Amino acid sequence: MKKIISFIALVMAIIIIPMGVDAATIVPKCEKSCPTEGGKCTSTCKINVEGNTAEINSFSATLEVVGNGVTVKSLTPGDGWQKVSPSDAELAGTSIPLSLIANNGNITASNFTLVTFTLELESSAADCSLKVTNPSIGSEVTIEIETTTETKTGAALPIAIIGCGIIGAGLIYSVTKKNKKMYDTVMTLGIIQWISPIEESNDPYYLSIRQGVEEYCFKNKIAIKRVFKTDIDYLNQLEDIQGLVCIGKYSQEDIETYKKICSNVIFLDMNIDPIHECCILLDFKNAVKDVVSYLSQKHTSIAYLGGKEIIHDKLYHDQRKEYFERYCKEYNIDYFISEETFSIESGFNMTYELIKNKKLPSAIFAASDPIAIGAMRALKQYDIKIPEEVSIIGFDNIETTNYTDPPLTTVFAPTFDMGFMAARQLFDAFKHNENISPIKILLPCFLIERNSCI
Repeated sequence: MKKIISFIALVMAIIIIPMGVDAATIVPKCEKSCPTEGGKCTSTCKINVEGNTAEINSFSATLEVVGNGVTVKSLTPGDGWQKVSPSDAELAGTSIPLSLIANNGNITASNFTLVTFTLELESSAADCSLKVTNPSIGSEVTIEIETTTETKTGAALPIAIIGCGIIGAGLIYSVTKKNKKMYDTVMTLGIIQWISPIEESNDPYYLSIRQGVEEYCFKNKIAIKRVFKTDIDYLNQLEDIQGLVCIGKYSQEDIETYKKICSNVIFLDMNIDPIHECCILLDFKNAVKDVVSYLSQKHTSIAYLGGKEIIHDKLYHDQRKEYFERYCKEYNIDYFISEETFSIESGFNMTYELIKNKKLPSAIFAASDPIAIGAMRALKQYDIKIPEEVSIIGFDNIETTNYTDPPLTTVFAPTFDMGFMAARQLFDAFKHNENISPIKILLPCFLIERNSCI
């Protein structure tokens, strides 16, 4: 007999400090399974509030990782919420403080997501759990995690199963493998990430795009074959897919190769001109125009700090730099250009060079938030006040920007939506047995004003 998988009553009787909750329940929703890659797999769990709610303004508890083989890789608050803790460093520990606050005071909406977890499971994991201790309301709860393996026809593929249930109802399901499959998929979608797993973990921009794709797949029972371009023999892992999402920058040779694998391919964050493929990217033109226009009200000189991206030894043209130069000339602004990599370290180094060479302007526009954070560190190290002496604007609106000192003014980039839309496009084509048409879709960005600018 195969191992019985028990769906156990779950999560977070945490929580809600409020004036009260009317006919509302906290409902965990988790992926039922995920195929292992390199001995590991990732799975996503959401904690939702369903039903009518009174005023809700905060949410807190402690997550304790019990046993070997399970790790919390990321934790993202739902819409309308801000994460107070944990920090990225705390996610790597075995005791994780969890604290959320509502963005705009009390929340009275119904049916919303409080928080999303990304869990990493070892294929050999056993007797693992996430324990919720010291909840602000209610008693502690343990999330039991049980793993098993399943063999697919023609190949041995380990499958990790996360057991999930519904709080309050005490509902338990028992399923054996001889019964109906728990997770019937409707199609299989391939995802190619152009950077390595390590680079992705350090780059919230590309990670967010992938998470958007996976979120849509999860909601619509779409199986995923996820690969990194840096993987050995990654193309052979993309057999029998009905759609392909390519995240990042690719050569024409790459494009032709991927079209041979699958007829329906969408490229994300890559400008293809002329338009001979389907691509979704951000509206850099208007985003940069908004930045320059905003800064031009109080500044006559601006530095652009960017990053270089290479495709097969050729430099990829970043439209943000092009539009920055164009609009600085239009607004009669003196400007400086510096480019290294999209990292905190490069942001620090480029800003240091401006300081050392006495070329530091009164404003800095960084092409990514990590670059902006590095620039802020350099300014603080040399006792240059933000924003009194130098204003700074980033790009992406990663979560960390809420907690810099001062909070970083930045451009919101809908990266998650980009991935979500791509998966939806491919799923619609699959349902109607159609090929997607070559088209370029631009998603709008908008400026978020915080305290790093005057």
